[in-house]
Amino acid sequence: MFNGIHRLLGVAVAFGILSAVSFIAVRHMSAPNLYAGDRIEQRTCRECGGKGKAPQGGEGIPGLGDQCPFCQGEGKVDVIIPGPNHPTTVRGVVVDSGVLQASDCYSTLRPQPNTEGAVGFSAHRGAIGNANLQFVKGDVTVEDTSGSNGLFEVELPPGSYKVLITANGFQDICGEITIQPLTEPIWQERANMIREPGAGEADRSEHGLRYVAAMAKPNQPPGGFVRSE
Repeated sequence: MFNGIHRLLGVAVAFGILSAVSFIAVRHMSAPNLYAGDRIEQRTCRECGGKGKAPQGGEGIPGLGDQCPFCQGEGKVDVIIPGPNHPTTVRGVVVDSGVLQASDCYSTLRPQPNTEGAVGFSAHRGAIGNANLQFVKGDVTVEDTSGSNGLFEVELPPGSYKVLITANGFQDICGEITIQPLTEPIWQERANMIREPGAGEADRSEHGLRYVAAMAKPNQPPGGFVRSE
């Protein structure tokens, strides 16, 4: 059922990691959400190597001087060692399968910065808003509704889930996904290095999983719910 959509999005891994780092954003750190089995430990800052200075001889970020923005000069960063119950963030975009291109993946289908005129972001022309997404494991259902830009995001503990996606004017999507326990630490850095999505367990711990829900109209071949790097 999903083979056509898999082929269409088959270049997602290669396409999604081409872009370089774009900028660093300082973030306010609130108390982390901890789940049964989680623990916190301190580790040497991976960006400055524990020196507390801006990496690569840079001038840092305004207000921080030459301090490393990731540890704010402390040389240490808290990390969460996830336990067996820590959820994975599953985010994605719901789109009309009829407008997908062979090179499309999550990175190209999510809202893109405007390059001309208005400041902000523009949704993909095929984005489907108000789609209902249900992730069912036993008697527990995690539910979300896509925004006007097609985006959705849920937190799913480890386990196997049945997926049901519905939207007016489109065929339903029925599928299954399995969320494995997280195996890599989650760094609680004071700044984000903004990168294109990558792959691997470290990326899953810090940024979650990315999916494309390609929904077909009644006269189109069936769509699918496909993981996209």
